Amino acid sequence: MSLQTTKKIIFIFYKKMRLGQHFLKNKEKIKKIINALEISQSDFILEVGPGHGELTKEILKKSKNKKVFVLGVEKDKKLALKLRKEIKNKKFKILCRDILKILPKIKNFLPENSNFKIVGNIPYYLTGKLLRILSELETKPVFSVFTLQKEVGERIVSKPPNNNKLSAILNFWAEPKIITYIPKNDFYPRPKVDSVVLKLITKNQRPKIDEKLYYKTVNILFKQPRKTILNNILLEFKIKNQKEKEELFQKIQSLGINPLCRPQNIGENEIIQIANFLNAFNLKNSVIK
Repeated sequence: MSLQTTKKIIFIFYKKMRLGQHFLKNKEKIKKIINALEISQSDFILEVGPGHGELTKEILKKSKNKKVFVLGVEKDKKLALKLRKEIKNKKFKILCRDILKILPKIKNFLPENSNFKIVGNIPYYLTGKLLRILSELETKPVFSVFTLQKEVGERIVSKPPNNNKLSAILNFWAEPKIITYIPKNDFYPRPKVDSVVLKLITKNQRPKIDEKLYYKTVNILFKQPRKTILNNILLEFKIKNQKEKEELFQKIQSLGINPLCRPQNIGENEIIQIANFLNAFNLKNSVIK
């Protein structure tokens, strides 16, 4: 092997590492991801980072006799061009774009009466931003099936007394569940940690509260997770007056919530109660904007 070839291989390897690209090579795990998607008639499947097309090809094979369309969004130009040449199928289109810019506009891509679904192996650096955008979408997917770092997936399915900001936000609009675990050896290049396949099933009915109000309250309560509910609210509204502190304590307590517990110990219903209370309580600058 020439020095030039070796340098080229090293360059490609480190480029993939920089983009967080780890390609799943275990075919049994790919089948489990496909099954979790529950492919049916009129599906519009958005694939995040199709890479070499291992998952894409299996989706198209599974949907052979169904009216299904797959839109792949791949940031790596070489991979996008390669897939465009390899997959000659009317049911598939590849865009060489940033998923964070495409996802907020996904409504413009959806055919009428289609079942919107998302699938993809999500790099760690992208996970938080992508899930935030997904949570804010007006038109949410029926299912979202993501391969994520094991630690992130387990945080998402956490419940009180191990609640956290991510789980509090996602559980508001979806029912998350771990489909399977994937060891790091099933990827190339090999990542440093194991992964999970996480399925987010969008709820048909959600709590009767404004989403923005709920998310804002979650941000307030989990801003400093090691502090109590009371202290986080005091910090947010800059309350220093002792009388106002005592009044706030009593008001939260009247909701049946211990103001001195940490946010990890409360769930969706308690967060909603606090959100409605903060929005109505006549404190200085108390209305959550």
